[in-house]
Amino acid sequence: MFEGSQDMLRYLIEGDNFAVNADAGNAEGVEFFLLRCTKRKWMTDCILRDKWKNKCDKNTYVVTGCYYQQQEGDPNHYTLLDDRGVTNLYSHLVRAIKFDMPLVDATSKTYYLSPELHETIYDAMPYEAA
Repeated sequence: MFEGSQDMLRYLIEGDNFAVNADAGNAEGVEFFLLRCTKRKWMTDCILRDKWKNKCDKNTYVVTGCYYQQQEGDPNHYTLLDDRGVTNLYSHLVRAIKFDMPLVDATSKTYYLSPELHETIYDAMPYEAA
């Protein structure tokens, strides 16, 4: 786990899970996004845009990964969206790394996030004033 230290991102490798801040009032209604790393922290050499409508500027540090989608009405089960393409996210948005999400159903790529881990990740998110 980690809370904002960019030095810790050197430990995030392909296949690891990580969490990033979600904007308040996001369309998905989630507190944070969960992803599986597909490319560790790297510096861009051009402006990046992805199919998820994320934009990263040139000469910035990003991490690349596949989103997990929270199952409707269930804060503890997530489906890995690895067939929908990767996203690039600014590395400074990463708030938690290297946590376990056991596979529950291989046919639907469903993973479990314990309530305790959910709370720990939530507590790592920065406070946003209203």
